[in-house]
Amino acid sequence: MSASARKSNIFKGLRSMFLLVIISIILINQPALAEIHLKGMGGWTRSTTDIWHLKPINNFAGGIGVEFWPVEYIGFELDAIAVNKGHGERLSGHYYENKDTTFTEISIPLILKLRLKLGSFRIGVLEGIAISPIIEEMDSNFHNFDYNIFVGGFIEKWFSNLALFIDIRYDWGFNTLAIDYVPSRVSFKTRTLYIMGGIKFGL
Repeated sequence: MSASARKSNIFKGLRSMFLLVIISIILINQPALAEIHLKGMGGWTRSTTDIWHLKPINNFAGGIGVEFWPVEYIGFELDAIAVNKGHGERLSGHYYENKDTTFTEISIPLILKLRLKLGSFRIGVLEGIAISPIIEEMDSNFHNFDYNIFVGGFIEKWFSNLALFIDIRYDWGFNTLAIDYVPSRVSFKTRTLYIMGGIKFGL
C-alpha cells in the first residue's frame, strides 16, 4: 500500500472516530424531556374601557389551562378563562339608563412563556393573543367576540410534581363592543388587569 493510501485511510479513520465522539456527546447531553402541565386558576380582575369618564369594575375570573415546555426555558400555554368585563358608572356619579354595564366572555389565549429556574422557584414573563367569544347578548351592530393582546409575568413554587403560582396579565381588547342599543348605546374597547393564583401539576 502506498504512503498516500495509508495517509488517506488514517484520515478516514480519524474522521470516523471524531464523528463518533461528536455523536456520543450529543446523545449523552440530550436536553431535558419536554414538560406538560395542567393548571387551574382563579383570581381578581379590574376591567375598564378606553372611555376615560367611566369607572373600572372589579370582578372574578377563573379557568383552566395546559402548558407545554419543549425546551427548558421556552414554553407555550393554552387557556380557557371565564371573565367579566365592561365598565362602571360615570366619574361624576351618574349611571347609564341600563345599569348592567358588564358582560361575560370566555377568553381563549395562546401564550408564549419564558422562564428562569431558581431552585424550586420559577419566574418568567409571558405574552400572547386571545380570541374571546361573548356569551351574553350584545348590541348586534357590533361584535359578539373580542380579539385581545396581553403581556405579563408569573412566579411559581414547585413541590415535587405540583406547583403553586401567581400570574399577572394586562389585556387590551381590539374589537369595538357595545352592550345597549340606541339611544343609550355606548361603544368601547376593553382593558383588563388579571391577578390570578392557582395550582398546576405535571403529567
